Amino acid sequence: MTADESGASNDFQTANAGEAKMDRNESNAELLERKNEKDTDFRMSSGDVISVSERLVSLKKSIPDCFARKPRGLREIERWKATEFRQFALYTGKVVLKGVLQDHLYEHFLSFSTALCILVNPELTKSQGPYANQLLKFFVERGWELYGETFLVYNVHSLLHLAEDAQNFGSLDRCSAFKFESYLHRMKKMVRSVKNVLAQVANRLEETSKSKIENKKSVMSFKCPNNAFVLSPEHCCEVVSEEVDNMVLCRVYTNLQPYLMTLRNIHG
Repeated sequence: MTADESGASNDFQTANAGEAKMDRNESNAELLERKNEKDTDFRMSSGDVISVSERLVSLKKSIPDCFARKPRGLREIERWKATEFRQFALYTGKVVLKGVLQDHLYEHFLSFSTALCILVNPELTKSQGPYANQLLKFFVERGWELYGETFLVYNVHSLLHLAEDAQNFGSLDRCSAFKFESYLHRMKKMVRSVKNVLAQVANRLEETSKSKIENKKSVMSFKCPNNAFVLSPEHCCEVVSEEVDNMVLCRVYTNLQPYLMTLRNIHG
């Protein structure tokens, strides 16, 4: 090979390498542009965040005392406790996100919320467990399409096994760590020194079990929002007034939306 041919070959290789680099840069730019477009498709605007936050705060007066915490706005989401995320996923989320999220994003959230509502109920877990599993599988697969690969973290993958766990143990609440987490602060108060911590906790627990605790009879409330009760997975009732012979007058709902809209109009 002559010097001219060698130089031409090097120039050709350099040109090919340059073109390949340009192609890669263009491809990366296109991917980045598509990613940015995708990000803007699902990100909530500041106005939407404010709207959802206002709705959450307006629900405070409608949340009964059986919930440990009242709703807080999305601006404080970094300080939300696990029970607040549970409340949002099961109850308030489907109310406050409706009309704010785009329809396909709202339906995606509903698939997650509906699956959880099934799996926290022992009866529905038995009868509708496979359907809940299908909903969670759809939630994970559709989430990848909507939000990209960053959506597929370990916790999201774990959702694929959630229905199986609920069916094995009876329901999600029967294999939940909420009770243990809630009891930690009580156990901390049982420790009075750095020595023999486990023995101190065991002694305090034994003392508590031996002590007589007065059982107070619960009184039915007729005041909103503590006058609502779940009768079955499909029905709930609102106590309206007390009747004679220990009977109460109730308004029974098979569709919760009118009741929730009534509360929203009262406290909104």
